[in-house]
Parts: sequence; C-alpha cells; structure tokens
Amino acid sequence: MKKKLVLLIIILLGLFTITGCSSTKEKTNNQKEKKEEQKIDDTLVTVNGVELHMNQEKEFKGIKYTITDDLKEADYDQYIQYYLYQDSGPNLLFFRIFYYEGKTRDEIRNDLAIDSSLIEEAGKTDNVNYTLIDTKRTDGTIHYYMIDKDNITYVINFVSQYDIKDFEKKVLNSIKL
Repeated sequence: MKKKLVLLIIILLGLFTITGCSSTKEKTNNQKEKKEEQKIDDTLVTVNGVELHMNQEKEFKGIKYTITDDLKEADYDQYIQYYLYQDSGPNLLFFRIFYYEGKTRDEIRNDLAIDSSLIEEAGKTDNVNYTLIDTKRTDGTIHYYMIDKDNITYVINFVSQYDIKDFEKKVLNSIKL
C-alpha cells in the first residue's frame, strides 16, 4: 500500500511539473504574440482590401514625398502620375502632382478644369500649408491640394472610387519642399 501511495505521489508530482512547464511556455508564447500584435506598421495603408506600404521616397521638380512602390509611374513635363489598377473593377487610385510656375489660381483651376464654384479650404501638415479643393463626389474621391512655394504652385491630385483618406494623409504628411 505504501508503495502504491508513493508511486501515486510521484506520478502526481510529475504531472504538476509537466503541467507547470507547459503553462509557463504557453504564457511566454502568448506574451510574444501580444508583443508582435502591438508592433504597428506605420507604412501600411489599405485601399479596397489592397495593402500598400508607403515606403518609396520620391521627388518631382523640388517636391519630395513618400508613396508605395506598388504604383506605376508616368512622368510628363508638367506633371507626374502614379496609378494602380485592380484585376477586376475600376482603377484603385490615381495620384498626380502638377507643377505650375508663375501661374495664378484662376489659370491653374482653368487648366485643371476645376469648377470655379468649388471652395478652397486652408489646411496644413507639419511640413507644409496647403489649400484643399474637395469636389464633394459621392461616388469616390477627387481632391486637389495646392501648395505654394515662392512663384511655384504644386497641385497634388487624388482620384479614386474608394476610401483613400489614409493614403492621402500619408502622402501629405510626407511632403517636404
């Protein structure tokens, strides 16, 4: 009987030891997972389920900005265009930067076919002051941000049928003149 009791105690101690180690390992693994979840990728922007990483430094005629390297680029004399198509459905987004030197607001608005009744709203990031023209579209986004420096006006134009405000914010916050 004593042998059975001693054997039972040894078995129970063994079970407690194994369970205790396992519990400690589980806690350690859970803590690691929580730390990994807490790491936030501040370059990540999602547009219509497509993940874009804002990690590509670019420059166009004196304006510097950060975009995703997933975008295709087309460089013209007066502007540069970035775009991304989807496999199905409409284009994901267009992003353009126009360069105007020595032009008035009316001349710029006329060149870009911006309705004269649309109001310009002042705004700023940590790096630049801008004027926003929101076309108030219900079927997507068409925004124009005008940034002046000396005799130059840059117009940053965002176009999409999807919610791209996080993309816009990341680009605008990255702009440096």
